[in-house]
Amino acid sequence: MTQQPPAGSLVDTGNPLLAQVPVQLDTGDLVTPGGPVGVLTFRSPSTTFTAFLGADDLRRWAQLLSDLADKMTGGIVTAPPGALDRLEKILRQR
Repeated sequence: MTQQPPAGSLVDTGNPLLAQVPVQLDTGDLVTPGGPVGVLTFRSPSTTFTAFLGADDLRRWAQLLSDLADKMTGGIVTAPPGALDRLEKILRQR
């Protein structure tokens, strides 16, 4: 069991399983007795999370994700040793 993260924290630092792993996102739509919903399913090696969202919530999520992606543009990029030298060499050959 992990401790609750502090209010407003994005990461549960007490979770020993927390790691950056590949995540697959599947999307679709369903018609439920309550009306149509968008379905977002996140699959990782350790968990599956599915959210059922109405149109307004989907638009809010889309805006939040778009804003987050905009903030990340031009962010830090890591590369293995020598990768930048190899890239420079390739670009000079063009």
